[in-house]
Amino acid sequence: MTKNNQSDKDGFTELMFADLIGNSFIFSHNDARWKEKRKACAHAFYKERLVQMIEVLKDKVIESVDKFTQQIKDSNENFTIMDFEGEFSNMLSRNIIHICFGIDLVHERVFLKYEKVKGEGFVEGDFNIPEAIGILLDQMNTSYANKYYNPINWLAPYTKRWMDFSSYYAVYKENCKRTRDFIETFVVKRKKGLIKSSIKQDSDLLSLFLANPEVFSDVDVIDEIVDFFGAASETTQKSLQTIMSHLAKSPESRSKIRAEFLEVVKQEVKARPELAKLSQKELMKELITFDNLKDLEYLSWVWQEALRY
Repeated sequence: MTKNNQSDKDGFTELMFADLIGNSFIFSHNDARWKEKRKACAHAFYKERLVQMIEVLKDKVIESVDKFTQQIKDSNENFTIMDFEGEFSNMLSRNIIHICFGIDLVHERVFLKYEKVKGEGFVEGDFNIPEAIGILLDQMNTSYANKYYNPINWLAPYTKRWMDFSSYYAVYKENCKRTRDFIETFVVKRKKGLIKSSIKQDSDLLSLFLANPEVFSDVDVIDEIVDFFGAASETTQKSLQTIMSHLAKSPESRSKIRAEFLEVVKQEVKARPELAKLSQKELMKELITFDNLKDLEYLSWVWQEALRY
């Protein structure tokens, strides 16, 4: 069990991001402790868990489709205008949060300070958890740049620390504490059984972490949840946005994907005639499964091309 040498950091990069993600996988050393955590987490990507994660995503997609469809029905022009990037970001962030925590935390709120207008100071607002972690990831990147390009940190190899005395960093650090405190409170409630996972077979990541207390302390759990959210949401969002942008401009690709899915429907209905009574939405819910994805060859090519970009 090994890790790319480029990811085996010297400790300074780890300290850069420690306020938010602590000692998580992403910047931890390739040592015995890392291997122990990696081995325990391997189960998160077994087929039986991935199957349940796909079901969570399908529910989020159907919910969004229903919202857009209703907006079209309610309009006089028979169309709706949507913030494409914003809607996908929100949907996918909620999906990752649900997979991490075991429930959709969209209605839970955290108070954070943020720049409503860039460069005009901070104001305080309340945000749901996907929004809050998204804001923190942006602030983390800005804080990283501020530290990295500050001449005082040229001494970091000797002082063994990064220094940042800016008001921006002070706000970011306080925001990290508020968010991590919220996550800690939620983790304690899950441990006490006060909150249950809504994902079948407890296939969420938090259930996996809590099932391995000898490997993951409460602090470790917080670190890994924030890490997973940041790593998974950014890559998924950008890849899907690339795909949807391509499909919006390529009728040929849209037709191929539709034809491929309709062929899967045709074969499934032939084998299970009762499916013919289902609506298009019900068919999507029923037939887009882990096992059927292998039959969507062209869609797989589109996805791999988006990842390449």
